[in-house]
Amino acid sequence: MQKLLSTAALSDNVLEKLLTRLQAVQPDIQRVTARFVHFFSGTLDDEQQPILEQLLTYGSAHYIEETGECLLVVPRSGTISPWSSKATDIAHRCGLTEIQRLERGIEYFIVSDSPLNENVARVVHDRMTQTVIFDQTNLDLFAQHSPLPLQQIKIIEQGRDALVSANTVLGLALSADEIDYLMDAFQQLERNPTDVELMM
Repeated sequence: MQKLLSTAALSDNVLEKLLTRLQAVQPDIQRVTARFVHFFSGTLDDEQQPILEQLLTYGSAHYIEETGECLLVVPRSGTISPWSSKATDIAHRCGLTEIQRLERGIEYFIVSDSPLNENVARVVHDRMTQTVIFDQTNLDLFAQHSPLPLQQIKIIEQGRDALVSANTVLGLALSADEIDYLMDAFQQLERNPTDVELMM
């Protein structure tokens, strides 16, 4: 897997709003910047590399200062984002057939007076579709995993606590109303839901 740095990911207006939301969870945050980063698997020669770099240059080109703590937001492990599918197809149509897959993330650089708390990560990503990476040392977005066996969430035996726990472990981001709805629905069916059903 190779990494290419890219352009600014968010406009100044969006960054201002994001900074306000971040300061609501950690008041000593002073500044936030964000840039796109691209990852690809495959081998490119010296002629193909500039073509890919040109394809992945879009949006604002202003300089992103790499100060503060870096949080990388990428698609959840084991998923392929819609952006990835489209970008990989475009790369192939441009003759870059050696590229097996392209993926995009956003690096946030956050300056604060103290270490970032866990609520900061919740502000910058969507728990249903994304993951926050604090340490990119051994990052491998394209690792292949064997499918896990189907699991039942034992709400009949354990009640609401089982569903609340699954919500956290699976990163479902269900609201309290949605948990109540699911509890009622599966109690009426007199059976436990599977993890796949809850993800759907």
